[in-house]
Amino acid sequence: MCSKTPREKRVICIPCDLKTHQTIIKDAVKYRDFVDKLIKNAPELFPLEIKFEDKVF
Repeated sequence: MCSKTPREKRVICIPCDLKTHQTIIKDAVKYRDFVDKLIKNAPELFPLEIKFEDKVF
């Protein structure tokens, strides 16, 4: 769960179990693939500016 911080409007908390996190966090390609799948499958978690197809971040 995300904590309340001054950055809370710019922080996206994504659902990820510890094993997955440990597997992807040090590999940019795996991490990006994971996030891209989340954007595609759960777009409501992300701001409208983030688009799966355009790779806009």
